Amino acid sequence: MAVFPTDYVLERFLEEGNEGDLLFMHHPLLMECGDPKGKWGQGFLPIKEKYILQVKKKKLSIYTCHIPMDCHKKLGTNVAIASALKAEIFEREILNEIKNDFLLVCNIDKTNTDELVSTLKGIFEVPYIDFEGKKFNEIQRIAIVAGCGDKVDWMKEAERNGVQAYITGEVHCHIDNDYGKQRYKEMIEYASKTSMSLIGVSHSASEYLVHKTLMKDWFENNFDIKTVLIPQEK
Repeated sequence: MAVFPTDYVLERFLEEGNEGDLLFMHHPLLMECGDPKGKWGQGFLPIKEKYILQVKKKKLSIYTCHIPMDCHKKLGTNVAIASALKAEIFEREILNEIKNDFLLVCNIDKTNTDELVSTLKGIFEVPYIDFEGKKFNEIQRIAIVAGCGDKVDWMKEAERNGVQAYITGEVHCHIDNDYGKQRYKEMIEYASKTSMSLIGVSHSASEYLVHKTLMKDWFENNFDIKTVLIPQEK
């Protein structure tokens, strides 16, 4: 199980996999998202042909599940994060104007921005996070959007519903093209006005958690198979 088909992930699968083995991923293509403290990324990149040919030759399989996993109510990327935070998920009917399947609003035990950031760094095993917005001494209501949550409209939906901390894979788009630069500009403008703490924990890390927890248990409980987790190299 992995998130993106990076060269590292595919090489490990090819090295360790035997005929009939399955690589279950969230994304069918690598999206090089870029580093908030380093080099910007190139965006979507194709799988190298040599890896596709080797997968076929070894009679291995690859299956990806993207959108359904992002909004699944039991095995979803957002639900996995809520579970790790021991959060209470709000029923959408009681929220204001939220019709977005990818935005999960929850209550957590009272904390503050610095403590929440420290907790998230531990959960996602990242050395730093991407941060914008305000810091709070008391946080109880959060929004969760795994992956690309750098959408101003979604953040405004969360803000209208009293969210104090917005947790996502990416606060900023760090893709080095016109699209990425425009998205970055929009977010900088919004972040200067927001009333929330905006916390980005890495696109890949935010989506890997569901594999490591809910999906691992689901595979092992429903099938007599062994699971192997392949976290992204960075």
